[in-house]
Amino acid sequence: MYIKISEGCSLAMHVMAYLASEDNRIASVREMAELLRASQNHLHKVCQQLVNAGLIRSLRGPGGGFMLNCPPAEVSLREIYRAFERSGDNPTCMFAHPVCAGGGYVEQCIFGKAMANINVRIGYYLDHTMLADISASCDENLGVQGQNYRPGEARLEIISIHDEDISDDDLEPDPQGGTP
Repeated sequence: MYIKISEGCSLAMHVMAYLASEDNRIASVREMAELLRASQNHLHKVCQQLVNAGLIRSLRGPGGGFMLNCPPAEVSLREIYRAFERSGDNPTCMFAHPVCAGGGYVEQCIFGKAMANINVRIGYYLDHTMLADISASCDENLGVQGQNYRPGEARLEIISIHDEDISDDDLEPDPQGGTP
């Protein structure tokens, strides 16, 4: 499928939401791994990738860990997504190399405009949802010390876009790496 959110990307979004909800407190990998029920090794690699993307910073030594590198209101979910996922150049096709006649263009796709519309909607959501928008729900979703957390149950409000709101221009690839 064209839109793919890997476990690493999902963990990254949860880490970022958690750090944003913690008001500049340093959080250890161990603490976050317990909350997210994730492997410490995997989560550490995710955090390093977030550091490399400039989204968080690492603090070494006793009491060290990770914290946000910029205000939550300035980070879109798209930025986090791009740090982990590589999008194709064709927002209308699920395949890396289109198989339908016409090279994966909407007119020849067996799904019609469905895939393009889904990708435009998700891209719009990623572009227009800032980390600050979801950090408030992080405490509610994770519960006290993670006891209520269930992976994949984030209660994010999906933005409603009607088909008539999507033009053919919206189906063009994003110059910064595809849609989403």
